[in-house]
Amino acid sequence: GVAGGGSVGVSVAVGTSVAVSVGVAVLVGVPVLVGEGVGVSVGVAVLVGVTGAYLSPAWAMADAYAALIVTFFVVKIGAGLIWSATKEVIDTAPDQAAMDQVKETALRIPGVRQTHDIRARLSGGRIFAEIHIVVDPDLTVRAGHEIADAVKQSLLDEVAGMARIIVHVDPEPNL
Repeated sequence: GVAGGGSVGVSVAVGTSVAVSVGVAVLVGVPVLVGEGVGVSVGVAVLVGVTGAYLSPAWAMADAYAALIVTFFVVKIGAGLIWSATKEVIDTAPDQAAMDQVKETALRIPGVRQTHDIRARLSGGRIFAEIHIVVDPDLTVRAGHEIADAVKQSLLDEVAGMARIIVHVDPEPNL
């Protein structure tokens, strides 16, 4: 962003290592990852700290304070990136609202009497799920398959982030 370009300009003109580090961090995507506000905050901290230290020896500590502000943002952003990457590597379960939506969507399909054994996982921000639907035991295989296809298509169309769904068809038990 503009803040990134500004901090790089300051770092080249003044030549401090802190400003160069900030300039590189801003260039590689800090504003994109956490918003332009951080890029502007870092840019202002660097501008004030480096300019103060450059203009007056009495303000030499301004550069150190600017470095502390930059360090705070780098640690905060790094921790956020590590957490996001960890969630991508290990699968997690979708929230309860998504699971409820899977069940409700399947139950709206004509011919589905009930659902059970709904399993889902999030991987790469996408949902991979499996559901068992219960249908009339006297249906033909073709009819049961058509109901399963309708459930699958509805889930892919209506549940945000649904990447893959496996639908198992079970006959309703005779009681």
